[in-house]
Amino acid sequence: MTKDLKQRIDETYSQLGNEQRTLAGDIETSFPEYFTGREMQPTQPLLDRMAQGSKDKEEASLIMDYAFLNCVQSRIPEVVTKFISLYDKFKHNSSYTLCNFLLNWNQETQDFEGEKNRLGSFSPLLIGIVNHLERTRELQGFLYGEDSGYLAEISGVAKMGLVSVIAKNSELIEKIVAESLPKDQTTELKEILSGERLVSEAAQAFLDAYPHHKDSPLYQRGLEVFLDRYDLSNHRFTGKIQGGQYRTLLYSLVQKHRAGWKRAFFELLDDPIRERVMCLDQELGKKGIREEDRIRFVERLMDQDLIKYVQLLAEDGADAEEILLAAKIESLSPSERKMLHQVTSKGKRSLGKYLGLCRVNARNTALSYDARRSLRDLCNVIDPRVFAGNETLAAILLEKSKQQYEESFVEDNQATIDKLKQEIEDEKNPVQKELLKRTLRHYDLRRRISNVEGFKKKLTVIR
Repeated sequence: MTKDLKQRIDETYSQLGNEQRTLAGDIETSFPEYFTGREMQPTQPLLDRMAQGSKDKEEASLIMDYAFLNCVQSRIPEVVTKFISLYDKFKHNSSYTLCNFLLNWNQETQDFEGEKNRLGSFSPLLIGIVNHLERTRELQGFLYGEDSGYLAEISGVAKMGLVSVIAKNSELIEKIVAESLPKDQTTELKEILSGERLVSEAAQAFLDAYPHHKDSPLYQRGLEVFLDRYDLSNHRFTGKIQGGQYRTLLYSLVQKHRAGWKRAFFELLDDPIRERVMCLDQELGKKGIREEDRIRFVERLMDQDLIKYVQLLAEDGADAEEILLAAKIESLSPSERKMLHQVTSKGKRSLGKYLGLCRVNARNTALSYDARRSLRDLCNVIDPRVFAGNETLAAILLEKSKQQYEESFVEDNQATIDKLKQEIEDEKNPVQKELLKRTLRHYDLRRRISNVEGFKKKLTVIR
Protein backbone atom coordinates (compact mmCIF):
# COMPACT_ATOMS: atom_id res chain seq x y z
CA MET A 1 0.00 0.00 0.00
CA THR A 2 1.27 3.46 -0.93
CA LYS A 3 2.18 5.65 2.06
CA ASP A 4 0.42 9.01 2.17
CA LEU A 5 2.10 12.33 2.93
CA LYS A 6 1.29 12.24 6.65
CA GLN A 7 2.91 8.83 7.05
CA ARG A 8 5.96 10.09 5.18
CA ILE A 9 6.15 13.20 7.37
CA ASP A 10 5.95 11.07 10.52
CA GLU A 11 8.65 8.70 9.24
CA THR A 12 10.92 11.59 8.31
CA TYR A 13 10.42 13.22 11.71
CA SER A 14 11.20 9.94 13.48
CA GLN A 15 14.62 9.94 11.76
CA LEU A 16 15.53 13.34 13.20
CA GLY A 17 17.65 13.57 16.33
CA ASN A 18 16.79 15.87 19.24
CA GLU A 19 18.83 18.78 17.89
CA GLN A 20 17.34 18.35 14.42
CA ARG A 21 13.82 18.27 15.85
CA THR A 22 14.51 21.49 17.69
CA LEU A 23 15.79 23.05 14.47
CA ALA A 24 12.71 21.79 12.56
CA GLY A 25 10.44 23.35 15.19
CA ASP A 26 12.30 26.66 15.02
CA ILE A 27 12.07 26.71 11.21
CA GLU A 28 8.35 25.92 11.34
CA THR A 29 7.83 28.84 13.74
CA SER A 30 9.97 31.22 11.66
CA PHE A 31 8.51 30.29 8.27
CA PRO A 32 4.83 29.48 8.91
CA GLU A 33 3.71 30.60 5.46
CA TYR A 34 5.79 27.83 3.92
CA PHE A 35 4.79 25.06 6.33
CA THR A 36 1.11 25.94 5.90
CA GLY A 37 1.43 25.96 2.11
CA ARG A 38 0.56 29.63 1.64
CA GLU A 39 3.97 29.97 0.01
CA MET A 40 5.05 27.03 -2.15
CA GLN A 41 8.50 28.19 -3.25
CA PRO A 42 11.18 27.80 -0.53
CA THR A 43 12.93 31.11 -0.05
CA GLN A 44 16.68 31.44 0.13
CA PRO A 45 16.58 32.44 3.84
CA LEU A 46 14.67 29.20 4.53
CA LEU A 47 17.20 27.10 2.60
CA ASP A 48 20.10 28.88 4.32
CA ARG A 49 18.58 28.31 7.77
CA MET A 50 18.23 24.57 7.10
CA ALA A 51 21.79 24.30 5.76
CA GLN A 52 23.41 26.34 8.54
CA GLY A 53 21.70 24.43 11.32
CA SER A 54 22.73 21.00 9.98
CA LYS A 55 25.98 19.16 10.60
CA ASP A 56 26.24 17.68 7.14
CA LYS A 57 24.55 17.39 3.75
CA GLU A 58 22.54 14.32 4.74
CA GLU A 59 21.15 15.98 7.83
CA ALA A 60 20.24 19.10 5.85
CA SER A 61 18.50 16.95 3.25
CA LEU A 62 16.42 15.26 5.95
CA ILE A 63 15.26 18.54 7.50
CA MET A 64 14.59 19.96 4.04
CA ASP A 65 12.52 16.90 3.20
CA TYR A 66 10.47 17.35 6.37
CA ALA A 67 9.74 20.99 5.48
CA PHE A 68 8.88 20.19 1.85
CA LEU A 69 6.45 17.41 2.76
CA ASN A 70 4.63 19.66 5.25
CA CYS A 71 4.22 22.31 2.59
CA VAL A 72 2.90 19.80 0.05
CA GLN A 73 0.45 18.24 2.51
CA SER A 74 -0.94 21.67 3.47
CA ARG A 75 -1.46 22.95 -0.07
CA ILE A 76 -2.25 19.86 -2.13
CA PRO A 77 -6.03 19.62 -1.31
CA GLU A 78 -6.58 23.12 -2.72
CA VAL A 79 -4.51 22.33 -5.81
CA VAL A 80 -6.40 19.09 -6.45
CA THR A 81 -9.70 20.95 -6.11
CA LYS A 82 -8.51 23.23 -8.90
CA PHE A 83 -7.43 20.23 -10.99
CA ILE A 84 -10.84 18.54 -10.62
CA SER A 85 -12.68 21.76 -11.48
CA LEU A 86 -10.94 21.81 -14.87
CA TYR A 87 -12.11 18.32 -15.84
CA ASP A 88 -14.93 19.33 -18.19
CA LYS A 89 -12.76 21.88 -19.99
CA PHE A 90 -9.61 19.76 -20.45
CA LYS A 91 -10.76 16.12 -20.18
CA HIS A 92 -10.00 15.46 -23.86
CA ASN A 93 -6.63 17.25 -23.68
CA SER A 94 -3.56 15.02 -23.47
CA SER A 95 -2.01 17.59 -21.10
CA TYR A 96 -4.71 16.95 -18.50
CA THR A 97 -2.90 14.65 -16.08
CA LEU A 98 -2.19 15.39 -12.43
CA CYS A 99 1.60 15.34 -12.79
CA ASN A 100 1.51 17.54 -15.87
CA PHE A 101 -0.87 19.89 -14.06
CA LEU A 102 1.59 20.20 -11.17
CA LEU A 103 4.44 20.72 -13.60
CA ASN A 104 2.91 23.01 -16.22
CA TRP A 105 -0.27 24.73 -15.02
CA ASN A 106 -0.03 28.53 -15.16
CA GLN A 107 -2.37 30.24 -12.72
CA GLU A 108 -2.06 33.58 -14.49
CA THR A 109 -3.03 32.39 -17.96
CA GLN A 110 -5.28 29.61 -16.66
CA ASP A 111 -3.73 27.23 -19.14
CA PHE A 112 -0.89 24.74 -19.44
CA GLU A 113 2.55 26.28 -19.80
CA GLY A 114 3.87 25.98 -23.33
CA GLU A 115 7.45 27.13 -22.85
CA LYS A 116 9.94 24.27 -22.59
CA ASN A 117 12.06 25.76 -19.81
CA ARG A 118 9.33 27.45 -17.76
CA LEU A 119 7.84 25.64 -14.78
CA GLY A 120 4.20 25.98 -13.78
CA SER A 121 2.69 27.64 -10.72
CA PHE A 122 2.44 24.43 -8.69
CA SER A 123 5.78 22.92 -9.72
CA PRO A 124 7.38 23.49 -6.25
CA LEU A 125 4.94 20.91 -4.86
CA LEU A 126 5.95 18.38 -7.50
CA ILE A 127 9.63 19.12 -6.85
CA GLY A 128 9.09 18.55 -3.12
CA ILE A 129 7.57 15.12 -3.75
CA VAL A 130 10.25 14.11 -6.27
CA ASN A 131 13.01 15.29 -3.94
CA HIS A 132 11.58 13.14 -1.16
CA LEU A 133 11.28 10.09 -3.42
CA GLU A 134 14.88 10.57 -4.51
CA ARG A 135 16.03 10.60 -0.89
CA THR A 136 14.02 7.45 -0.07
CA ARG A 137 15.22 5.82 -3.31
CA GLU A 138 11.70 5.03 -4.55
CA LEU A 139 12.08 6.53 -8.01
CA GLN A 140 11.98 4.14 -10.95
CA GLY A 141 14.42 4.56 -13.83
CA PHE A 142 16.56 6.93 -11.79
CA LEU A 143 20.35 6.70 -11.76
CA TYR A 144 21.37 7.15 -8.14
CA GLY A 145 24.93 8.23 -7.54
CA GLU A 146 26.80 9.80 -4.67
CA ASP A 147 28.15 12.64 -6.79
CA SER A 148 25.36 12.99 -9.32
CA GLY A 149 24.02 16.12 -7.69
CA TYR A 150 20.69 15.51 -9.41
CA LEU A 151 17.95 17.45 -7.59
CA ALA A 152 20.39 18.31 -4.80
CA GLU A 153 19.57 21.97 -5.18
CA ILE A 154 15.86 22.57 -5.79
CA SER A 155 16.41 25.90 -7.51
CA GLY A 156 18.53 24.24 -10.16
CA VAL A 157 16.17 21.48 -11.25
CA ALA A 158 15.64 21.55 -15.01
CA LYS A 159 12.18 21.07 -16.46
CA MET A 160 13.34 18.27 -18.71
CA GLY A 161 14.78 16.49 -15.71
CA LEU A 162 11.37 16.53 -14.03
CA VAL A 163 9.69 15.35 -17.21
CA SER A 164 12.00 12.34 -17.38
CA VAL A 165 11.29 11.50 -13.73
CA ILE A 166 7.53 11.81 -14.22
CA ALA A 167 7.62 9.53 -17.25
CA LYS A 168 8.57 6.59 -15.02
CA ASN A 169 6.99 7.64 -11.73
CA SER A 170 3.69 9.42 -12.46
CA GLU A 171 1.59 6.57 -11.06
CA LEU A 172 3.49 6.59 -7.75
CA ILE A 173 3.25 10.38 -7.42
CA GLU A 174 -0.48 10.33 -8.19
CA LYS A 175 -1.10 7.59 -5.61
CA ILE A 176 0.76 9.53 -2.91
CA VAL A 177 -1.35 12.63 -3.63
CA ALA A 178 -4.64 10.72 -3.83
CA GLU A 179 -4.04 8.88 -0.55
CA SER A 180 -3.33 12.19 1.22
CA LEU A 181 -6.73 13.78 0.54
CA PRO A 182 -10.10 13.71 2.33
CA LYS A 183 -12.12 10.63 1.37
CA ASP A 184 -14.63 12.35 -0.95
CA GLN A 185 -11.87 14.18 -2.77
CA THR A 186 -9.81 11.00 -3.04
CA THR A 187 -12.72 9.16 -4.67
CA GLU A 188 -13.33 11.94 -7.18
CA LEU A 189 -9.64 12.26 -8.06
CA LYS A 190 -9.22 8.50 -8.52
CA GLU A 191 -12.20 8.43 -10.91
CA ILE A 192 -10.36 10.93 -13.09
CA LEU A 193 -6.85 9.48 -12.77
CA SER A 194 -7.95 5.91 -13.49
CA GLY A 195 -9.92 7.03 -16.52
CA GLU A 196 -13.12 5.66 -15.01
CA ARG A 197 -15.07 8.89 -15.47
CA LEU A 198 -13.98 9.45 -19.07
CA VAL A 199 -14.44 5.79 -19.99
CA SER A 200 -17.99 5.93 -18.63
CA GLU A 201 -18.71 9.01 -20.74
CA ALA A 202 -17.20 7.36 -23.82
CA ALA A 203 -19.34 4.25 -23.30
CA GLN A 204 -22.48 6.37 -23.06
CA ALA A 205 -21.50 8.27 -26.20
CA PHE A 206 -20.92 4.97 -28.03
CA LEU A 207 -24.47 3.90 -27.18
CA ASP A 208 -25.92 7.32 -27.99
CA ALA A 209 -24.42 7.20 -31.48
CA TYR A 210 -26.03 3.84 -32.29
CA PRO A 211 -29.42 4.97 -33.69
CA HIS A 212 -27.72 7.57 -35.91
CA HIS A 213 -24.73 5.56 -37.14
CA LYS A 214 -25.61 1.86 -36.75
CA ASP A 215 -25.43 1.39 -40.51
CA SER A 216 -22.28 3.50 -40.92
CA PRO A 217 -19.26 1.48 -42.12
CA LEU A 218 -17.00 3.18 -39.55
CA TYR A 219 -19.40 2.57 -36.65
CA GLN A 220 -19.76 -1.03 -37.79
CA ARG A 221 -16.03 -1.45 -37.12
CA GLY A 222 -16.67 -1.18 -33.42
CA LEU A 223 -15.51 0.56 -30.26
CA GLU A 224 -11.87 1.14 -31.24
CA VAL A 225 -12.70 3.11 -34.40
CA PHE A 226 -15.39 5.02 -32.52
CA LEU A 227 -12.94 6.14 -29.82
CA ASP A 228 -10.33 7.00 -32.42
CA ARG A 229 -12.40 8.95 -34.92
CA TYR A 230 -15.79 10.06 -33.59
CA ASP A 231 -16.29 13.84 -33.32
CA LEU A 232 -18.66 14.56 -30.42
CA SER A 233 -19.27 18.18 -31.38
CA ASN A 234 -20.44 17.39 -34.92
CA HIS A 235 -21.75 13.88 -34.25
CA ARG A 236 -19.85 12.36 -37.13
CA PHE A 237 -16.70 10.39 -37.87
CA THR A 238 -13.55 12.32 -38.80
CA GLY A 239 -10.60 11.51 -41.00
CA LYS A 240 -7.69 9.41 -39.77
CA ILE A 241 -5.40 12.40 -39.23
CA GLN A 242 -7.83 14.64 -37.38
CA GLY A 243 -9.23 12.07 -34.98
CA GLY A 244 -11.97 12.40 -32.39
CA GLN A 245 -12.11 13.65 -28.81
CA TYR A 246 -11.67 10.16 -27.35
CA ARG A 247 -8.48 9.46 -29.28
CA THR A 248 -6.42 10.66 -26.30
CA LEU A 249 -8.27 8.19 -24.06
CA LEU A 250 -7.68 5.35 -26.53
CA TYR A 251 -3.96 6.12 -26.83
CA SER A 252 -3.63 6.33 -23.06
CA LEU A 253 -5.25 2.90 -22.61
CA VAL A 254 -3.11 1.37 -25.36
CA GLN A 255 0.05 2.86 -23.84
CA LYS A 256 -0.76 1.39 -20.41
CA HIS A 257 -2.28 -1.95 -21.41
CA ARG A 258 -1.12 -2.64 -24.98
CA ALA A 259 -3.26 -5.40 -26.53
CA GLY A 260 -5.37 -5.58 -23.36
CA TRP A 261 -6.66 -2.01 -23.67
CA LYS A 262 -10.23 -3.07 -24.43
CA ARG A 263 -10.38 -5.38 -21.42
CA ALA A 264 -9.10 -2.47 -19.28
CA PHE A 265 -11.79 -0.23 -20.80
CA PHE A 266 -14.57 -2.65 -19.85
CA GLU A 267 -13.15 -3.21 -16.36
CA LEU A 268 -13.60 0.51 -15.66
CA LEU A 269 -17.33 0.27 -16.42
CA ASP A 270 -20.14 -0.91 -14.17
CA ASP A 271 -23.05 -3.06 -15.23
CA PRO A 272 -25.44 -2.71 -16.94
CA ILE A 273 -23.46 -0.38 -19.24
CA ARG A 274 -20.47 -2.73 -19.40
CA GLU A 275 -22.54 -5.72 -20.56
CA ARG A 276 -24.44 -3.59 -23.02
CA VAL A 277 -21.37 -1.98 -24.63
CA MET A 278 -19.50 -5.31 -24.79
CA CYS A 279 -22.46 -6.96 -26.50
CA LEU A 280 -22.88 -4.13 -28.99
CA ASP A 281 -19.17 -4.10 -29.85
CA GLN A 282 -19.33 -7.84 -30.55
CA GLU A 283 -22.53 -7.69 -32.62
CA LEU A 284 -21.64 -4.73 -34.85
CA GLY A 285 -21.14 -5.89 -38.42
CA LYS A 286 -23.68 -8.70 -38.03
CA LYS A 287 -27.04 -8.64 -39.79
CA GLY A 288 -30.46 -8.89 -38.19
CA ILE A 289 -31.93 -7.60 -34.94
CA ARG A 290 -29.23 -6.92 -32.37
CA GLU A 291 -29.49 -7.04 -28.61
CA GLU A 292 -29.14 -3.26 -28.59
CA ASP A 293 -32.28 -2.98 -30.75
CA ARG A 294 -34.25 -5.05 -28.25
CA ILE A 295 -32.99 -3.00 -25.30
CA ARG A 296 -33.91 0.24 -27.04
CA PHE A 297 -37.36 -1.15 -27.82
CA VAL A 298 -37.92 -1.80 -24.11
CA GLU A 299 -36.58 1.67 -23.29
CA ARG A 300 -39.09 3.18 -25.69
CA LEU A 301 -41.89 1.31 -23.95
CA MET A 302 -40.60 2.69 -20.65
CA ASP A 303 -40.46 6.23 -22.03
CA GLN A 304 -44.08 5.94 -23.18
CA ASP A 305 -45.15 4.44 -19.85
CA LEU A 306 -46.24 1.22 -21.56
CA ILE A 307 -43.76 -1.17 -20.00
CA LYS A 308 -45.92 -1.69 -16.91
CA TYR A 309 -48.62 -3.20 -19.09
CA VAL A 310 -46.16 -5.50 -20.78
CA GLN A 311 -44.77 -6.54 -17.40
CA LEU A 312 -48.24 -7.03 -15.97
CA LEU A 313 -49.35 -9.19 -18.86
CA ALA A 314 -46.12 -11.01 -19.71
CA GLU A 315 -46.91 -14.14 -17.75
CA ASP A 316 -45.82 -16.51 -20.47
CA GLY A 317 -44.89 -14.14 -23.25
CA ALA A 318 -47.92 -14.68 -25.46
CA ASP A 319 -50.53 -12.30 -24.07
CA ALA A 320 -48.09 -9.37 -23.84
CA GLU A 321 -47.97 -9.21 -27.62
CA GLU A 322 -51.70 -9.76 -27.96
CA ILE A 323 -52.61 -6.98 -25.55
CA LEU A 324 -50.48 -4.38 -27.32
CA LEU A 325 -51.88 -5.31 -30.70
CA ALA A 326 -55.48 -5.76 -29.62
CA ALA A 327 -55.68 -2.57 -27.55
CA LYS A 328 -53.88 -0.65 -30.28
CA ILE A 329 -51.65 0.94 -27.65
CA GLU A 330 -48.94 1.10 -30.25
CA SER A 331 -48.71 0.43 -33.96
CA LEU A 332 -45.96 -2.14 -34.16
CA SER A 333 -43.90 -2.89 -37.23
CA PRO A 334 -43.06 -6.52 -38.07
CA SER A 335 -39.57 -6.13 -36.55
CA GLU A 336 -41.06 -4.58 -33.39
CA ARG A 337 -43.52 -7.46 -33.06
CA LYS A 338 -40.59 -9.84 -33.33
CA MET A 339 -38.66 -7.92 -30.68
CA LEU A 340 -41.68 -7.86 -28.36
CA HIS A 341 -41.97 -11.62 -28.66
CA GLN A 342 -38.24 -12.01 -27.98
CA VAL A 343 -38.14 -9.81 -24.88
CA THR A 344 -41.18 -11.57 -23.40
CA SER A 345 -40.47 -15.09 -24.66
CA LYS A 346 -39.88 -16.38 -21.14
CA GLY A 347 -42.30 -14.10 -19.37
CA LYS A 348 -41.20 -11.72 -16.65
CA ARG A 349 -37.83 -13.43 -16.33
CA SER A 350 -36.72 -12.51 -19.85
CA LEU A 351 -38.36 -9.09 -19.63
CA GLY A 352 -36.46 -8.44 -16.39
CA LYS A 353 -33.18 -9.11 -18.19
CA TYR A 354 -33.85 -6.28 -20.63
CA LEU A 355 -35.13 -3.94 -17.93
CA GLY A 356 -31.82 -4.48 -16.16
CA LEU A 357 -29.89 -3.37 -19.25
CA CYS A 358 -31.87 -0.18 -19.80
CA ARG A 359 -30.37 3.22 -19.16
CA VAL A 360 -33.77 4.48 -18.08
CA ASN A 361 -33.65 4.34 -14.27
CA ALA A 362 -30.40 2.41 -14.66
CA ARG A 363 -29.59 2.53 -10.93
CA ASN A 364 -32.91 0.98 -9.95
CA THR A 365 -34.43 -0.89 -12.85
CA ALA A 366 -36.95 -2.89 -10.79
CA LEU A 367 -40.47 -1.68 -11.60
CA SER A 368 -42.94 -1.81 -8.76
CA TYR A 369 -46.59 -0.92 -9.27
CA ASP A 370 -50.11 -1.71 -8.12
CA ALA A 371 -51.38 -4.43 -10.48
CA ARG A 372 -55.02 -3.34 -10.09
CA ARG A 373 -54.16 0.27 -10.80
CA SER A 374 -52.14 -0.77 -13.86
CA LEU A 375 -55.12 -2.72 -15.15
CA ARG A 376 -57.35 0.28 -14.56
CA ASP A 377 -54.91 2.54 -16.41
CA LEU A 378 -54.97 0.12 -19.31
CA CYS A 379 -58.76 0.21 -19.42
CA ASN A 380 -58.61 4.00 -19.57
CA VAL A 381 -56.78 3.96 -22.91
CA ILE A 382 -58.90 1.27 -24.58
CA ASP A 383 -61.71 2.35 -26.89
CA PRO A 384 -64.97 0.80 -25.57
CA ARG A 385 -65.87 -0.17 -29.14
CA VAL A 386 -62.60 -2.09 -29.48
CA PHE A 387 -63.26 -3.85 -26.17
CA ALA A 388 -66.82 -4.77 -27.14
CA GLY A 389 -65.80 -6.19 -30.51
CA ASN A 390 -62.59 -7.97 -29.59
CA GLU A 391 -63.17 -11.16 -27.61
CA THR A 392 -59.45 -11.94 -27.42
CA LEU A 393 -58.76 -8.65 -25.72
CA ALA A 394 -61.78 -9.04 -23.45
CA ALA A 395 -60.71 -12.55 -22.43
CA ILE A 396 -57.17 -11.40 -21.57
CA LEU A 397 -58.40 -8.50 -19.46
CA LEU A 398 -61.00 -10.64 -17.73
CA GLU A 399 -58.37 -13.16 -16.74
CA LYS A 400 -56.24 -10.40 -15.24
CA SER A 401 -59.24 -8.89 -13.47
CA LYS A 402 -60.25 -12.22 -11.91
CA GLN A 403 -56.75 -12.62 -10.49
CA GLN A 404 -57.24 -9.46 -8.43
CA TYR A 405 -60.14 -10.96 -6.48
CA GLU A 406 -59.14 -14.62 -6.21
CA GLU A 407 -57.54 -14.45 -2.77
CA SER A 408 -60.33 -12.46 -1.17
CA PHE A 409 -62.96 -14.73 -2.75
CA VAL A 410 -61.37 -17.82 -1.19
CA GLU A 411 -61.40 -16.14 2.22
CA ASP A 412 -64.94 -14.69 2.02
CA ASN A 413 -66.89 -15.20 -1.21
CA GLN A 414 -69.96 -13.16 -0.20
CA ALA A 415 -67.86 -10.16 0.88
CA THR A 416 -66.04 -10.28 -2.46
CA ILE A 417 -69.35 -10.36 -4.36
CA ASP A 418 -70.60 -7.36 -2.39
CA LYS A 419 -67.37 -5.49 -3.01
CA LEU A 420 -67.59 -6.07 -6.77
CA LYS A 421 -71.19 -4.84 -6.83
CA GLN A 422 -70.18 -1.63 -5.07
CA GLU A 423 -67.24 -1.08 -7.42
CA ILE A 424 -69.51 -1.54 -10.44
CA GLU A 425 -71.90 1.05 -9.06
CA ASP A 426 -69.06 3.55 -8.47
CA GLU A 427 -67.14 2.93 -11.71
CA LYS A 428 -67.37 5.63 -14.40
CA ASN A 429 -65.11 4.14 -17.08
CA PRO A 430 -67.26 2.00 -19.44
CA VAL A 431 -64.52 -0.55 -20.16
CA GLN A 432 -63.65 -1.01 -16.49
CA LYS A 433 -67.37 -1.21 -15.58
CA GLU A 434 -68.00 -3.92 -18.14
CA LEU A 435 -64.89 -5.79 -17.01
CA LEU A 436 -66.09 -5.69 -13.39
CA LYS A 437 -69.52 -6.96 -14.44
CA ARG A 438 -67.95 -9.95 -16.18
CA THR A 439 -65.73 -10.58 -13.18
CA LEU A 440 -68.78 -10.47 -10.90
CA ARG A 441 -70.64 -13.00 -13.11
CA HIS A 442 -67.63 -15.33 -12.91
CA TYR A 443 -67.40 -15.28 -9.11
CA ASP A 444 -71.17 -15.31 -8.59
CA LEU A 445 -71.35 -18.45 -10.76
CA ARG A 446 -68.54 -20.07 -8.75
CA ARG A 447 -70.32 -19.20 -5.49
CA ARG A 448 -73.66 -20.66 -6.66
CA ILE A 449 -72.07 -23.83 -8.07
CA SER A 450 -70.10 -24.41 -4.87
CA ASN A 451 -73.38 -24.38 -2.92
CA VAL A 452 -75.03 -27.13 -5.00
CA GLU A 453 -75.63 -30.06 -2.67
CA GLY A 454 -73.53 -33.14 -3.52
CA PHE A 455 -71.52 -31.22 -6.12
CA LYS A 456 -69.30 -29.01 -3.97
CA LYS A 457 -66.82 -31.76 -3.06
CA LYS A 458 -66.29 -32.70 -6.71
CA LEU A 459 -65.85 -29.07 -7.87
CA THR A 460 -62.27 -28.13 -8.65
CA VAL A 461 -61.39 -24.74 -10.07
CA ILE A 462 -58.14 -24.91 -12.03
CA ARG A 463 -56.26 -21.65 -12.32
